Amino acid sequence: TGHGTSKSTSGFVSIYRRTPRTVRTGLLLLLLGIVLLNYIQLEKQWCNEALEKGLASLQELEGKQEWTTATKTAEELAKQFPDEERVHMALGQLYAQQNRNDRAIVAYKRTHELNPAQPLVHIKLIRVYLRSGLAKEASDELQHVEKTIREGKPTKELFIEAANLFMEF
Repeated sequence: TGHGTSKSTSGFVSIYRRTPRTVRTGLLLLLLGIVLLNYIQLEKQWCNEALEKGLASLQELEGKQEWTTATKTAEELAKQFPDEERVHMALGQLYAQQNRNDRAIVAYKRTHELNPAQPLVHIKLIRVYLRSGLAKEASDELQHVEKTIREGKPTKELFIEAANLFMEF
């Protein structure tokens, strides 16, 4: 069997030597590209799994009302996934839950930067602004909510959040 292997290897070497260098280089680059794409896909899949696992962990901690641990977990997730709006929304909610309004505002503003079409963040900002005595900022956010409603994009969650805000204030 060892002899057959060396024969097929020498056939490969012979074909390799007869193939023009530019073709060999192109094939090598193509192969490297395929390997890189597979690696990127695996890393993206791992990141998505880690994100979903982290968000599920946050929900579990919130359900147990373990606010400090949940907040630390959300802060770590925000470092790992700085461009994920759901993480910043959850972080804002946790800060608001603990009356850490300055931090909640920063987290909600980041959520808005990442997804300007997200209407719920405006209601959440209104609540935090009102709790902080920032009536003008709350009024500015209310204009975003009114625009969303006028443009016909309201969601059930938006109305529920607005009703909760109304009941609180």
